[in-house]
Amino acid sequence: MRKKIIIYIPNLSGGGTERFYYQLANFLSKFQEYSLTYFYSVDLKNKKNLIHKDIKFRKTLASKSIFAFLEIIFFTWTSKYSLILTAQNHPNVLFSLFRFLIPKRTKLIISERAFTELALVDSKKITSKLINLLIPLSYRNADYIHCLTNRIANHMATKYKLPKKKLVVIPNFVDVSSIEKSANEEVVLKNKDRWFLKSPYIISIGRLHNQKGYKFLLVSFSKIANKIPHNLIILGEGSLLNDLMMQVKELNLEKRVIFPGFVKNPYPLLKRSQLFVLSSLYEGMPNVLLEAIALNVPIVSSDCPSGPKEILGERYKELLYQPKDTVSLSKLILKQINNPKKIPISFLKESFSVERVLKAHDELITKCL
Repeated sequence: MRKKIIIYIPNLSGGGTERFYYQLANFLSKFQEYSLTYFYSVDLKNKKNLIHKDIKFRKTLASKSIFAFLEIIFFTWTSKYSLILTAQNHPNVLFSLFRFLIPKRTKLIISERAFTELALVDSKKITSKLINLLIPLSYRNADYIHCLTNRIANHMATKYKLPKKKLVVIPNFVDVSSIEKSANEEVVLKNKDRWFLKSPYIISIGRLHNQKGYKFLLVSFSKIANKIPHNLIILGEGSLLNDLMMQVKELNLEKRVIFPGFVKNPYPLLKRSQLFVLSSLYEGMPNVLLEAIALNVPIVSSDCPSGPKEILGERYKELLYQPKDTVSLSKLILKQINNPKKIPISFLKESFSVERVLKAHDELITKCL
């Protein structure tokens, strides 16, 4: 008899979490012993992406997780599901806190994909403060808690007093062949920004949010802008755009820095860059850092909690700097521009290959069931 699995990710359109769980569902659907239903609460713009012969996609009636999870629990009773997989703080807390509503036969695996305490403290929402208080009470009710890094797992055990036996570390993967294919497409930029491509450039990619540390990156770049011909491209959208543009003006960098906004396929721009910089104050396991390595682009990264150091290890620790240290960052940028040290793509296959990571998830599910 096929094991029936629910995956619930609230928003189908989004970043690394959404892409990962779609790929995981696609991988698991190839096994005859699994029957998959993928619940979501917010649509994709292009619903053609939801057509899959082996995965049932089902939109919840409610758009908010706090109501949608009750609908999903109803289905666990009526359709006899064996396992619920979910990620992100809101659904994680809801499903684990109200675990007593879920049938005893139905197992629960939640996924912690960021350095939770910093992410929640950084949020001004009252609900985020509440979630921080509820994690110790709720998460322990899950059968397993998937963490992206050892540092996240250790933090969950010490800060939130969660049982170590329930914490399982599986990193993100990087699909090198898919990224290379996308990177060979034409660069897409608005006409007003295309002049920027005539000069060499440094690139950073991520939403314009305090987490990404862009104000420190701009200060670091201003210290060395007169020493290099390279410009700076920061790809992404977010609430800090006006603040960052004002900072660029104050630093007299208007002709050296641009914010093109959201670019559907950032890989051609990333591939053609001379350096990728991750200036984040905290992360889970930054996919974009793995993707830069996959495209053979030199990198510089903050040693923020929790992913970069576990990605680079001791072999490449000289490419790390302490978050907010603008002097060290400017020196590292100069060093990587003048004498770039690249990380070989083969390095990714050791721990971050698609096959290895998805197999580890399959083993965790098998163990749970």
